[in-house]
Amino acid sequence: MLHATRTARQVIIGCGFIVAIAVPSAKGQEAPPPTPADRYWVCDSGYRRVGERCEPIDVPPNAWAVGDRWVCKSGYRRAGDRCEPIKIPPHATAYGDQWLCENGYKKVADRCEKVSIPPNASPVGEEWACDTGYRRESDRCEPIDVPPNASASGERWICNSGYRRVGDHCDAIAVPAHASAAGDQWMCDDGYKRSGARCEPFAIPANAWALGDEWVCNTGYKRAGDRCDRMNVPPHATAVRDDWFCDSGFRKAGDRCEALSIPRHASAVGDRWVCDLGYRKVGDRCEPVSLPPHATPVAEAP
Repeated sequence: MLHATRTARQVIIGCGFIVAIAVPSAKGQEAPPPTPADRYWVCDSGYRRVGERCEPIDVPPNAWAVGDRWVCKSGYRRAGDRCEPIKIPPHATAYGDQWLCENGYKKVADRCEKVSIPPNASPVGEEWACDTGYRRESDRCEPIDVPPNASASGERWICNSGYRRVGDHCDAIAVPAHASAAGDQWMCDDGYKRSGARCEPFAIPANAWALGDEWVCNTGYKRAGDRCDRMNVPPHATAVRDDWFCDSGFRKAGDRCEALSIPRHASAVGDRWVCDLGYRKVGDRCEPVSLPPHATPVAEAP
């Protein structure tokens, strides 16, 4: 396990994005928040911040840099300032500085021994389990009896949808018109409501659609009793169900959307703006961040 020393922030760079994370202090508490100057850039992985510059760290063979530290590669164990290989027996795989036996083998002292697996079974880690449709009986797997209109599920069987279990067999359930089976029950189709043992249609107003045994207004319409009234959606806004929201770059002002004043080197994020990567907010403008070599800009929070 790596222990934090004096760095307040680390960065993981991968998959095309940058994420800033807090690193605990040596006493196990979160490090103090960064000063304003620290918020806009971080040293690249493999470098450590020293004042306003980034200096390389020493990474030994068979290790790789993680932020301003290094960790041994899988299959190696840290020994002081170097990485030593661990002994991995046959039929095992390295996981960090440990090793685990492959599926179908079990750990016995410092080796991996093959697990004895009976017919109709499959390995599960260091054990084995009977295949679907078989039941474990001591050290063997026996087939189970699956009746018609049923399917095996592990070492048991369940009736297919539209059938109900009765003793050791499956009986069909009565499904009325405009309904569909759901397990051993039935449900009315959209646009129909259950009434006893049948499904009856219900009235759907204009500009609405059926959702199960209810109806909801189309996007851009709002429910008013038993009808759907059209909403007044202003310019630069988008309807979402029975409400509307201003587009990015606009702010809601009463019943309209007003455009934001966005400075150069900035981008809209909803109803506010943030400086582009490599710039920082100073009042109502964005100024460039001074980046030392081997550093990466970090975006400001909106």
